Amino acid sequence: QRAKLLQRYLSDEKKELQALYALQALMVHMEQPANLLRMFFDTLYDEDVIKEEAFYRWESSKDPAEQTGKGVALKSVTAFFTWLRDAEEESDKD
Repeated sequence: QRAKLLQRYLSDEKKELQALYALQALMVHMEQPANLLRMFFDTLYDEDVIKEEAFYRWESSKDPAEQTGKGVALKSVTAFFTWLRDAEEESDKD
């Protein structure tokens, strides 16, 4: 419902990446509720709010200021990245 509003504010990859870091911090604050980050990632991707390049940059980021909760967050979205890579491979085959 709010995708258009978010798209307006997340207008470039740097802002998209910061939004992913903010979600990571929120998960730490909320003590890592099961599957919540995955649901956010799925929705933000499906609604074209955050592009796959930003997700990949977040995944591979080694920024020392953004490491709190990163390991747990990465583990919770493993299936998302597996799906994203599989979908990318499928589209490359077409």
